[in-house]
Amino acid sequence: MNASQTMNASQMLHQMCHEVLSNTDVKAIAKSRGFSAQESASRALLENFYPSDIGVAAAMGTLTEEEVTLLHLLKLTGETVDVAFFARIYGDSNIAQYRYLSFTRRHKDVLKQVQNALVRKGLLLMAEDPAVWNAETKMERWRFRLPREFEGLLPPLIRSAQTLAGAGDLRADVVRAKLQELTGGPRPAGSTDRQYQLHIVDGQLRMGERAFRARHLVEWQQASWRAAVPAPRVKDAPLGNKGPKVAPLEAVTYAFDQLGEHEWLRSMHLDLPLRVFCDAPLSGSDLCEAGWQWGYLAKQVVDGAPYYRRPAPATAAPAEVDPATYLAVTGDRLTVDLDTVPYASLEQLACLSSTRAIGGRLVMAPNVVRIGRAIEDMRDQPLIQWLREHAPAYRQALDTAQARWGRQIIHENLLIARVDDLGLKVQLERAFPQGLVFLPNGYLAFPTDLLPAVEKVVAKSGHVIKTVQRNG
Repeated sequence: MNASQTMNASQMLHQMCHEVLSNTDVKAIAKSRGFSAQESASRALLENFYPSDIGVAAAMGTLTEEEVTLLHLLKLTGETVDVAFFARIYGDSNIAQYRYLSFTRRHKDVLKQVQNALVRKGLLLMAEDPAVWNAETKMERWRFRLPREFEGLLPPLIRSAQTLAGAGDLRADVVRAKLQELTGGPRPAGSTDRQYQLHIVDGQLRMGERAFRARHLVEWQQASWRAAVPAPRVKDAPLGNKGPKVAPLEAVTYAFDQLGEHEWLRSMHLDLPLRVFCDAPLSGSDLCEAGWQWGYLAKQVVDGAPYYRRPAPATAAPAEVDPATYLAVTGDRLTVDLDTVPYASLEQLACLSSTRAIGGRLVMAPNVVRIGRAIEDMRDQPLIQWLREHAPAYRQALDTAQARWGRQIIHENLLIARVDDLGLKVQLERAFPQGLVFLPNGYLAFPTDLLPAVEKVVAKSGHVIKTVQRNG
């Protein structure tokens, strides 16, 4: 990686102001930023005033669209870069000739443009890092960084955003269809691998190997979107065109997150950010359409042209939705309507319940163990109050968990073992630095699903396992 990890922003600023900048550079910075004669009278004063917001917005306003895009990438990544990073907008397009030149010759003109367009406008830190171990020339030791104080003053990434009324078309049915996996429904066409499969294991709602969380649905959308638009094969990228890059989905998400309320983008407006952020030729059209197909982006068509944006947050929070609209109480069970349940409410219910799919419906019953784990964090949630008032079985389980709170710890799917041999204990500790909990008197505890791996280590060490079955 070209970024230096040995210099922080303060060190770079000090070196730049006291060693790197010429008097001509200082005059150019003072003019661009609008510093007074007093503010630029000495290098110490320049170092003090440089990180201020004086004149930053005005200087930013003189940048090209490519330069603004590049600074947004530095904001997103927060990295320190070398001069080769800037070749993606200032580099020589004659690739055949470019690749046979030395680093200094390749980037001599790039450095001049960086100095004139960014450093002398007072927008970029520039310093020489002598600690770069593999640098043979001064050109390779130059490092650049966008001051954090300037990040909030960057011009919009997309200057051509359009203000449009309406929420657009959002394929919310995509996520609802995903939830139907829990009751035996088909997986959405083109859905990603088993890591994101929704299923029920021992009464627990899971996505892949993890306990279900509402945020996992967004992760699934992103993964499905990413899989729908494979990364391009780039054979002829300019040699030395290095520095931070981000994945296409991250670049597009960042661009949409910069939009104001009611602002929308044409897909073509993403082509430049994608080229600069990803350093690869990518189609904004393909990415936007795939994002809409997977319910991650909203779309509306104006005069035959599609516009996109991230959907506005749902107007109704789970606390504002009456649980009676998505829950039916039958005896000691709840039947959950997967077409209407808020995703955060489904997560809360899964944390309190044992779950089953019965006759194509998702059915939940109170689980005292899970309630005991969650009650402290959820006791004031409106859903808890509703369950107390309308679901007698949950009220009883909540009262039981509350009465036991602080007096006992309830565990599920946990095994206890006793290890008398010190050598074996050391082997287990090394093999499972995160999976085992060592208790007093030679005992240890670990999750049930870790048993095969523990048995393998014990058998390999030549020891014998004695199993004691619990009663009841």
